[in-house]
Amino acid sequence: MSTKANIPPEVVDQLMKFDQALTKMEESLEPLLNDGIDVHLQRSAIDMAMADITSMFAMDSLHWAQQSLRGEQPEKNDELLIDINRTKKFNAELKTLQERQEAPRVSKQGAANFIRNALWELPEGSKDAEKDEKPSKDQSTSKKARKRR
Repeated sequence: MSTKANIPPEVVDQLMKFDQALTKMEESLEPLLNDGIDVHLQRSAIDMAMADITSMFAMDSLHWAQQSLRGEQPEKNDELLIDINRTKKFNAELKTLQERQEAPRVSKQGAANFIRNALWELPEGSKDAEKDEKPSKDQSTSKKARKRR
């Protein structure tokens, strides 16, 4: 007699989904599990934190799955929910650090020079200001008239 005949179809569907999720998780964690501690310690601080947060998410997911398999309700487990929220908080902080690290850098001196030169105007009474302005016909005749006097 087949054991599959004794198992309700909805349970078989849930087991198939669970098996697919577990296989996907194993594939995702394989690079982390294959690396030794020496490789882990050679990573940058942000990469090391990312690997640690991934491990925390994996452990939380496994704990959630274990409680589900036992017939318990993991969404009512306060300790698990606190740990999941803590992991989410760490992940948000890591994303903030990554965004800050990838943000373009601004040269303070270059920005100050740009603003100073963009806002600079010639004083009205300077000789350079008079050379830069093109006189209109009325102005040119009045200047010529002044020179003749």
